[in-house]
Amino acid sequence: MKLSFEFARSVILQADIVQVISTYIDVIKKGNNYVAVCPFHNDTRPSLSISPQKGIYKCFSCGKGGNVIHFVQEYEKISYQEAIVKVCNICHIPLPKDFTIVKRVNPNQKLIDILTKTRDYYILNLKQPSGKVALDYLHDRGLDDSIIDHFKIGYAPQDNKKLIQVLSVRQGFTHDEITKAGVLSNQEFGDKFRNRIMFPISNRFGEVVGFSGRKLSNANENDPKYINSADSKDLFDKSKLLYHFYEASKVAVKEQVMYIVEGFMDCIALYRAGIENCVALMGVNLSEQHMAMLKSLRVKLNLLLDSDNAGQGAMLNLINKLDKAKINCSVVKPYTECKDSDEYIKKFGGDKLRERVNQLVNPIIFKFDYMVNTGRSNSDQIEKLISDSTNIYAMSSSLDKEQILDRISSYAGVSKKTIDNLFNNYNKKSAEIVESKVNEFTDFIFVSSTENFLKKDVLVTIPNSNANSRIQMRKLKSGCNLLKTALISKETVDRIRQDNVNFGCLFYKIINSYIMECSDIGSSNDKLSSICLEKLEEVHNMIKSKKESDETLTVQEQFILENFEHLKQFFVEFIDYESDTEFDINQYNRLVNDIRK
Repeated sequence: MKLSFEFARSVILQADIVQVISTYIDVIKKGNNYVAVCPFHNDTRPSLSISPQKGIYKCFSCGKGGNVIHFVQEYEKISYQEAIVKVCNICHIPLPKDFTIVKRVNPNQKLIDILTKTRDYYILNLKQPSGKVALDYLHDRGLDDSIIDHFKIGYAPQDNKKLIQVLSVRQGFTHDEITKAGVLSNQEFGDKFRNRIMFPISNRFGEVVGFSGRKLSNANENDPKYINSADSKDLFDKSKLLYHFYEASKVAVKEQVMYIVEGFMDCIALYRAGIENCVALMGVNLSEQHMAMLKSLRVKLNLLLDSDNAGQGAMLNLINKLDKAKINCSVVKPYTECKDSDEYIKKFGGDKLRERVNQLVNPIIFKFDYMVNTGRSNSDQIEKLISDSTNIYAMSSSLDKEQILDRISSYAGVSKKTIDNLFNNYNKKSAEIVESKVNEFTDFIFVSSTENFLKKDVLVTIPNSNANSRIQMRKLKSGCNLLKTALISKETVDRIRQDNVNFGCLFYKIINSYIMECSDIGSSNDKLSSICLEKLEEVHNMIKSKKESDETLTVQEQFILENFEHLKQFFVEFIDYESDTEFDINQYNRLVNDIRK
């Protein structure tokens, strides 16, 4: 039996969050709360705030937050059910007598077990006399034993029958199971990777799902350089795999950046140079699944593909895909000294490579230089580059924007102001297009929802005595527009319309709580932001706990869960919008009365 949602809620209420978190990291009392150096990113000062009264933690730098169970789950990278047990053990809270932990079950576990045993067999063979040629090759490429061990590199021996004996006779797997795992040759019942250096490929959970085998210098020259496991939707699906992702993602979250390179040896080269937060593409395309994996980390991406024509063209495609997905990225200045990172580290060493990969350029500058270098830089093409790059420009720093304007202006012979106006005008047009698509749904979301929301009496008028609270009335109006353009899509609203979900109720409730509480704390945007986000976090954590306990979610709860990051971003923008505009109490009260009518 799994632990119920009700039991999880009781644990959250009973547990001492300070006691639990202090078993993992050092905490310092500060007023009524506690602070700590955040363990979820590369924190240098106490950014993590712990509220024993509310039973929540929140990092105001990386955004991680939640209740006591979420902290243990995130820190130990375990399931929600396992985290509940850990909290109960720390706080001496008794578990139900009929409780048993249900661990994640992979339907392909048998195949993964075969592939894991195969990987171990290859590792063992690399260190045998038969693997000396392969080991010498790796050492000659600059890989010492610690690097080889980290990447679990192995060797498939020339005798391709030995693997079958190990898996079937010693490990007890059937021939059908071994065949299904994809390690056998189609031509003969033997190891398809014979006499190759073996790179195991893991999924996002660290489970071995396949291999890539590189031929040795003594192999037949007609043999392909690399052989991969056969594609499989259930197991080895390259659209869902990034080399070294499982290991690199933990470091990337701390460093708040992930490097993306083209090949295995490039990824290994960066690791040798001390850059552990690096993944390699299984090909040069970035799939929707890849972007979802990378986006889930909430880190910046630094792109570093090969400097040849194919690599630079692939880089351009990568930038455009990430731009559409609104994922922040930079480009490592393309190599002129060599083709890739593997060649660079051979030529200049690890220290120089580490310095070199931190020479970053803005994606727009890379796109512009690529256009110029490939002879596609007339006025129409430059204007198209501007119209296609408004997201990147909006996310760019002031210094980057100045460099972009300098580069395009000096080449095109047009003033920087004109170029800046083009970027801003296209950005405005893009926003208007998005808004026009959702205008027809606005009345349903923000008008018909009020009937249900008023029954809960969550809107109240603010007494004139709070007139000095300096909360911006115009934020409330601009907030609706921000929410429309940033959150509501036709598909989402169709779902809301179909299921009669009053999302506006949640929106007004949080805004109203925000306005009421801010009158007691002054006009500090940091404090206002924390109040608003805390209230949203409370709703989100409750829903997340419910889902993780396998409780059935309502359509509205599922909607909030899926769009949580958009909501958070909306409230950040809501707080920062036109901060110099004073709050008009009378205007707000009139708005409340109009809604009630």
